Amino acid sequence: MDYSGLTETLSKEQLDQFEKMYPATPKARRSGVISIALLVFMIFVFSFGALSSLKGDSPGGMTSSIILFVCTLLFGVGILFTVLGISKLRRESAHLQLFAQRNNLTYTRSVESPNYQGMFFTQGRDKRLTNVIGSPTSTPPFEIGNMQYTIGSGKNQHTFRMGYMRIKLERNLPQIVLDATSNNAKIFGASLSNLPDDFDKSQKMSLEGDFDSHFSLYAPKEYERDALYIFTPDLMALMIDNVKSYDAEIIDDQLFIYNSLVPFKLSDPALLERLFSIIRIVGSKAHSQTDYYADEKVGDRAANVVAVQGRRLKQRIPLVTIIIVVIVSVFYVLASIQR
Repeated sequence: MDYSGLTETLSKEQLDQFEKMYPATPKARRSGVISIALLVFMIFVFSFGALSSLKGDSPGGMTSSIILFVCTLLFGVGILFTVLGISKLRRESAHLQLFAQRNNLTYTRSVESPNYQGMFFTQGRDKRLTNVIGSPTSTPPFEIGNMQYTIGSGKNQHTFRMGYMRIKLERNLPQIVLDATSNNAKIFGASLSNLPDDFDKSQKMSLEGDFDSHFSLYAPKEYERDALYIFTPDLMALMIDNVKSYDAEIIDDQLFIYNSLVPFKLSDPALLERLFSIIRIVGSKAHSQTDYYADEKVGDRAANVVAVQGRRLKQRIPLVTIIIVVIVSVFYVLASIQR
């Protein structure tokens, strides 16, 4: 890989050419225009406040002007950092596009509402991929990028941002999830999964060696042997050595590897080199390990399908939801009795 495109200085002409070839989304453009307009407005207010403070002829007027001056300064600095942040993201995207071009990779700046079946891609709304690079013709075909989605509304609205790798497999497979233990929350000694779905614990498997100390593996009932066919000891060792801080999921003919805590900083050559290493080592092994898989319950390898009971893991109602429902029900009953 030639990583020079990530580090060399880009000219204004190169940045303008990038913006012409890969225009920002309307929402991103509106955000930039609003930020710049606010910055200009705050500069005007800042100047007016400074002039008023110089001309203030009473202690009260002087104090009010100083307060306005400080508030305007702080707000203006915040807007300035926002504008600089937008400029930095634009420059990082241009660097990544140049890197992809020099290494015969595809590049996409933004994808709205991606049609992926992975557990994180089916959450919330306003789903979007950003800075996606990949190679659809390599073995295995792969894609690296960042994604975001929003849940809740109003004051309870929250946008999640994360990094992902997608590796195309030859065969359709049962859904298998590997929940990394290292990125789970620890509360009073209990480990709380960071995964967006809560899978029925009866589907949790225990594998040999110290694999269980790094990952919790979930496979559909009656597909335990299929999971062992895929996750052989050598693949499990590669997973521990290379992706123990990431979650992973096999679904249909895709292998997803998720960095669910933060997005990938794809402008970092060292990180990008590590991600390519994961695809080369783990992705290639998973690809070769599954290229002859067939679901015995279907009985027709040529169909390349998985029986209905193996296509998706069964989910359960989260314990937190049950507790909330019980509490609300108790309050409702008590209120009814008092009436």
